[in-house]
Amino acid sequence: EVRQAMQQVSQAVRERDEIAAELRRLRERVAPPARGVFRARPAGIATPHVQEILVSSLLQGEHRQRLGMLLKNSGLIGEDQLRHALEEQAKAPGQLLGSVLMHLNYATEDAIAQAIACQLEIPLVQPRKTSIEPAAVRLLDRDVCLWHVCVPLRATEEQLAVAMANPLDEAALCKIRTLSRRKVAPCVATPSGILAAIESNYGGAE
Repeated sequence: EVRQAMQQVSQAVRERDEIAAELRRLRERVAPPARGVFRARPAGIATPHVQEILVSSLLQGEHRQRLGMLLKNSGLIGEDQLRHALEEQAKAPGQLLGSVLMHLNYATEDAIAQAIACQLEIPLVQPRKTSIEPAAVRLLDRDVCLWHVCVPLRATEEQLAVAMANPLDEAALCKIRTLSRRKVAPCVATPSGILAAIESNYGGAE
């Protein structure tokens, strides 16, 4: 019995180490530096939330979880809360689930931004703390940024890194590509962080 118990402990330790190693690799995939554009900075979200979201995403392997399921499986929202949010979303087609969850006070915008970044495996940034290049700002006007809730961060001759509340917004991506004449390297950021960055870099409404 003692030998069996020791074997179980050893197995548990190995599994713990394997999970820790996978989490490190996953964090590198979630927030990599955009090639030739900028180095992403992780948002200041509570560590337990980040860990739960990362673990939940890791368990799905190559299968991408839907946002609601990722938050539920992370323990950040309950099944009843997810069901209620989906019912509310169905009443207003086109409304994003993340917005519904925030409106219902079921999830914070930080947790939702972290989940989206993990889900899509793209950088998570804090525009208010990121050095934004004036040359990048000149590529998009203020109204476009406000309408699509995005803000340009850095630019090269070929790429434009843009912080977006919804990196899956194809209309926004198309508009940004057309205006900037560059490929778009989308990042995830909270809506409040983006709006604050717009205010800081473009100024208030005239």
